[in-house]
Amino acid sequence: MNRPAKLALSTLVTVGIVLTGCSNSSRPPTYPVTGTVTSQGKPVAGAAITFVPTGEGEAASAITDSEGKYALTTWEAGDGARPGEYRVKVSKQEQQAVDPSKLVQNLSIEEEQKIYVESKKPAPPAKRLIPSKFENEQTSGLTHKVEDKPTTFDIKIE
Repeated sequence: MNRPAKLALSTLVTVGIVLTGCSNSSRPPTYPVTGTVTSQGKPVAGAAITFVPTGEGEAASAITDSEGKYALTTWEAGDGARPGEYRVKVSKQEQQAVDPSKLVQNLSIEEEQKIYVESKKPAPPAKRLIPSKFENEQTSGLTHKVEDKPTTFDIKIE
């Protein structure tokens, strides 16, 4: 084999090793889990969903869209969850509105400290928009078994 051919073969082998090392093949397989979160028959947008494994493994999570739909993520967006039994928790808190008239730009360090550091007034607690029992996987009463295939788990908040 001539020198250029050996160099090309060596480069291909090196690239192959690097790509294999960078692949996700060392991760356990995940399977798509999707669903819809509703409360009183209406979709719940912006709810945080977390599937907590009952045994070993990684949790999977998602945020519902404007139609209350979600797709779980373990490692990469929408990749799903590992097979197994899960307890599920759901939470949503009211977003604090920002008063545009109170936004000040180009503050000095001293002005920022006065506003943000020296302020003794605590922020009001965020209002829960879903009953607190659903915020804990132990009390939510929600469970789902992820199988070696895509599954759907719709959540009704009552």
